[in-house]
Amino acid sequence: MDRKQQFQESVNKKVLLEWVRITGLPNPRKKPFDKVLNEFAVDVLKYPKEKALAFAWPTAAGQTGSIVAMRAKVSYDFWRHFITEGRGLLAEYNKNNSLDIRIQREQTLHVSDTERLGLFIRRFIREAYNKANRKCPDILFKKGILQIGKEYHMTPTMAAYQFGINLEEWNGLPLEELFTPKESEAIKKGEVTFGSLRLTGVSLTRNHMSQQNTATNKENESNNVGANESEKTTSNSLESEAGRKRPTSDEVVETVPWKIPKKV
Repeated sequence: MDRKQQFQESVNKKVLLEWVRITGLPNPRKKPFDKVLNEFAVDVLKYPKEKALAFAWPTAAGQTGSIVAMRAKVSYDFWRHFITEGRGLLAEYNKNNSLDIRIQREQTLHVSDTERLGLFIRRFIREAYNKANRKCPDILFKKGILQIGKEYHMTPTMAAYQFGINLEEWNGLPLEELFTPKESEAIKKGEVTFGSLRLTGVSLTRNHMSQQNTATNKENESNNVGANESEKTTSNSLESEAGRKRPTSDEVVETVPWKIPKKV
């Protein structure tokens, strides 16, 4: 990222500090979002009633089955309560009621896509091992670091680059836009090489030669089309020139009839 993008990213992070995403919270009676959220804060998370409201400005943020995800602004008092006491109470409540309610801070697109990339790579590697009928090593993605077996610990962006992972099905930001400034510098200096790492028994990238051949074939096709067009143009030009060609003396003799001599 350039300096302007880095600055915008830092501003976005500060803005989103006060916003969370709540998923998995049932609302069978379809109460207003602000009411169901603040009741949840007091009844389940034991947030003191006398303090400022836990949630404000709630909106819908997607739906999973019959459960609507919500996005809301949280107060500083609630967030301090949640990270010290509420998180443990929520885990216990989920376990006792077979639920999966989560409260997560909103993320910028850059951070969100980096995490999505980590999950994408984890699934991609597992599927590659499954197709090859081989045992997949343990793959963990935690706190922004992808751990593949006991040997590799790296960010998702470096894993994608160094393993040369096929990103044809990736639908997030381009890999180049997800690199940190430090990663971009390391690539520029040649300290990190594309496709330099391998996992035993599986292929994670498109065949580089096939990419080159495809590009070469496209270039050849383009050149052939250009050559054919050129030949057609030349041919048409010659035909046109032939149509305007002056007749030779022989041709004149053949085309002009003999004059009949006058009788004396």
